[in-house]
Amino acid sequence: MNAILTLVIAGVGLGVGYFYYAKNINKNVFQPDDQKATPAKMYMDGVDFTPAGKNVLFGYQFKSIAALGPIGGPIVAAQWGWLPGLLWIIFGTFFIGWVQDYASIIVAQDAPDFVLNRIAMQDGYMEEIWRSFPDVRATVPLFETEV
Repeated sequence: MNAILTLVIAGVGLGVGYFYYAKNINKNVFQPDDQKATPAKMYMDGVDFTPAGKNVLFGYQFKSIAALGPIGGPIVAAQWGWLPGLLWIIFGTFFIGWVQDYASIIVAQDAPDFVLNRIAMQDGYMEEIWRSFPDVRATVPLFETEV
């Protein structure tokens, strides 16, 4: 397959995911309120909390989702070929990366006095994971809460 055709197909896949899946999830599940102040505006101190422009935020988001790409992409391609790696980039961006990152932003905006680890602990999700998977117990000190 021609590289340009592959790039066009990937671009169309990302576009369809954005315009249909992401906007649908945003409207029907998260329902953000544009009138709410973000933590960057509520606690603005010029050091840790500073509002950023949309281009800067896009760069942070792109960096977060693509972080393992330069390492993981060649490994996936070497083991299973280029198609699984391409599908992982397209589908993983929306079904895993975008939803998780965007949900954490919305939760932080809705409950600005909490940090995400306390929100996870109060709902009992981390307690269940701690009981189910012994290998995860090494991460419990990161949550600042006794289980």
